[in-house]
This record gives sequence, C-alpha cells and structure tokens, in this order.
Amino acid sequence: MHIGSKIKEICISNDYNGAVFVADREKTLFHEYFGYKNIENKKPFEINNKFRIGSITKQFTACAILLLVQKRLCKLSDAIDKYIDDVPYTKTITIHHLLSNSSGIPNFPFDQNYDDFLKKSNFHELMIRHVIFKNELHFKPGSQFEYSSSGYLLLTYIIEKISGMTYEEFLKKHIFKPLQMNQSGFCHHEHFDPAFVSLYDMKDEKIVEAQKIDMKIASGGGGLYSTISDLYAWQKALLNYQILNKELTEQMMSIQTPITKTGGYGYGFIIDHIIENDQPYEMIYHPGNGPGVFAQNTMINRKYHLIMLSNINDKTRFRKTYNEVLDIIINEF
Repeated sequence: MHIGSKIKEICISNDYNGAVFVADREKTLFHEYFGYKNIENKKPFEINNKFRIGSITKQFTACAILLLVQKRLCKLSDAIDKYIDDVPYTKTITIHHLLSNSSGIPNFPFDQNYDDFLKKSNFHELMIRHVIFKNELHFKPGSQFEYSSSGYLLLTYIIEKISGMTYEEFLKKHIFKPLQMNQSGFCHHEHFDPAFVSLYDMKDEKIVEAQKIDMKIASGGGGLYSTISDLYAWQKALLNYQILNKELTEQMMSIQTPITKTGGYGYGFIIDHIIENDQPYEMIYHPGNGPGVFAQNTMINRKYHLIMLSNINDKTRFRKTYNEVLDIIINEF
C-alpha cells in the first residue's frame, strides 16, 4: 500500500477531523483534510482554512523575544524586574527562565472571570499584578521544569514593553510579513472570517460547540491562529535561519530545561531524542490544545515535517492519529 494511502486510512479509521500535512524538506508528501470545517452543516474543509493553534503560539513568542535579543534590546540573562514593576519574588527570575519553563511561576487558572481586566488597555499588566504575582513560586528558578503559560504571558508583556508595539503588531512586522504568513494572526474575541473553521470541544464523549473564550487571556501562550501552509513556511524559515541567526535558532531548538532522560524544553519547543529500529531521531515539536483546537507541529531530524491541525479539542482521537502517522514517517519514509 502506498504511504499516502496508509496515512489516509489511519485518519479515516480514527474518525479524525482536521488537516494532516507531511513534507520532506521542500517537497510536500501528503496534504489532506478529513471531516468537516463546520460539523452541523457538514461543510468540508478548504485548503488553507484557518485554525487556532493553541500553545504552538509559544514558538512565535519565543522567537519574538530572541529577535529582541538579536537586536541587542535585551538579554536572556536579564532579570524580569528590569521590565516588570513590583516583582514580588526574592529569587531572581530571568527571561531565560520564562522561555524555558523553569521560572517556578505557576500557571494561572484560565476558567476564572477576567472580564473587568479584559476591558482595560493594560490587560497584561493587570493580570501580572493581580493574578500571576499573587501565587508563590513552586521552586527555585532554573532548578526544574514546570509548564507555565503564566511565563509566556509575562513574555508577551515584555515584548510589548521593549518594542513599544502590541504583541500582534510585532509578530506581523517581524515574522508574519517577512515570511509571507498572510493567513496567521491573533484570535480576537469578535473575530469573524469565512476561512476560519468552526470550533468544537468534547463533552461526555460527544462533540459540542467550543467554550467561548477571549484569547487575549492566553496571549503569547496560546492566542494565535494559522494555516498548514503558513506553519510549513515558518518551520522551513527556522531551519534555514531566515528569521534568527544560527546561534539563537540552535538555542531555541536545543534542550534548555531537561524533562526526561531523553528530552526537555527549549524556547517554545519540546525536544526529544528517541531510538527506533536502532536509528536515532531528533524530534522538535510542540502540541497546542484548548477550546476548539488540538494541534501539533513536528520536525523530525530537521528533515521531515508533520503538521496536524484539528478544530476539535479531542486529545484521545488526535493523539492516536498523530502517533500512527508519526510511526509511518519514522519507519517507512
């Protein structure tokens, strides 16, 4: 059976809903959509439909910070109190700690009501002062890994503080426009675009309309949308050092905080080293999930690209499909 046919069979048998893309360097090997853009009306997907990408956003936030480092406007070793007032912690937290999820700052709850803050122009500042900084550190900064979207909200604020631009404006000017990622941007609460997919969650094993949430809450930790082609352009640009110089790109895609014996967190990426059939593989990736999205973009040995975007926040179905497609890439390409 042809490899493309095998991938298609996997997606159909798992009842996968969304896009699957596989490429070998510059050559597209597989690009198909399964299920529906809008399930109620059985509207099929179209090429380059826009999806939320969840925490894949962290890659772009990390890149934005590293661009500021490259321009010598900040340093990875800078303490965050250089940019943020009234940091309550006695331990020094650096930009590096935030990027590498080793700051010790715990996640803030996403399911609380932040409407009063959202109405204000200084939303990030209010969240930092009245929500994030109200929590004690979980550990000494730099001593261990703990995934923290709080850290990436702080980074969003730092980007805006240093650049004098909004997070969205900075990404558009310095990443999206140079790479011609014209179908990527920030998910605004009032956003409507016919190219945008409908959003769904799972409840009691049934597909339901996704919870409505202002993605400003997720900010640089999870607030972006994109397309298959834009994410492919992004990955190629990173590998070709089109945005960041080689040194900073390698820092971004290298383990900064160990998680397991074989892997850890870089800057906006998870890096893992596996052995399959006596062959070593380097996996550089990040998942993204939340209301109306489950997604993952992966670079395998910096040669193969696997990008999957679903408009259903369905971990079980997505993970099974992803793992089976990944097995084909590793074992048969």
